[in-house]
Amino acid sequence: MGAAQTRPAVDAQRGGVPPARIAGGNGNVMRMRTATRGGWVWVVVALLIGTFIGGGGGLDVLAQATPGATGTVPPSTATVVPPIGTAPATGTAPATGTAPVGGATGTAGPGAPAGQAPVSGVATGDGRLTIAVVERAISDTEIDLGDPGDSIGDLIAFGNPIYDAANQQEIGRSQGSCVRAVVGQVFECAFTVVLPDGQLSVQGPFAVSGDTVLAITGGTGDYAGARGEMALSSRNAQVTEYDFVFSIIEQ
Repeated sequence: MGAAQTRPAVDAQRGGVPPARIAGGNGNVMRMRTATRGGWVWVVVALLIGTFIGGGGGLDVLAQATPGATGTVPPSTATVVPPIGTAPATGTAPATGTAPVGGATGTAGPGAPAGQAPVSGVATGDGRLTIAVVERAISDTEIDLGDPGDSIGDLIAFGNPIYDAANQQEIGRSQGSCVRAVVGQVFECAFTVVLPDGQLSVQGPFAVSGDTVLAITGGTGDYAGARGEMALSSRNAQVTEYDFVFSIIEQ
């Protein structure tokens, strides 16, 4: 037979390659030829034996012996990378803005009847909101100060009920005072009209006869920061009822 030959030389003469070692699940070692005829049969045999005996070791063999085979990342270890430039949500942005004047979110001031619906204003189309109410002057109290009789400094104090524009339902209260500024003609007044959805403060002259206009100097609730004008006019000859028409500049 000639000189002794090594195992690799013998394998080369036979046209094969050294046998690959394939580990089964139980740790046993099997040999198979992967480059000779019938090699794939050994792969399948190794797979089956490794699967049934070792609990899946043959699957590893198949994945390693199959060209182009790749593993699969378990779902539990996969990481989702957000698109570049996208910041994760970190909360809710605070709501911004101002509640519209005359809305339904204000708080009634002291003296307003409980359970009343907010007063509905009418937008005039020129950036103003009009609110009309009626005052019933049932509590006006005259205080004679200074010289006897009608004189500068005389005072009128009041706390009167306010009704809706139809003069049917009580919805609030007017409270304040007026000081005689021009004898026989004009008082200078400062008072607050309390409504279900907030308060409106006004200041200005009150003419004994005829209509007058006072300034809206501020407000609370839905009328916070209000400004504009209030027209005041008598509803009857007895001057016991007055129309208050607020023209509020919308913010």
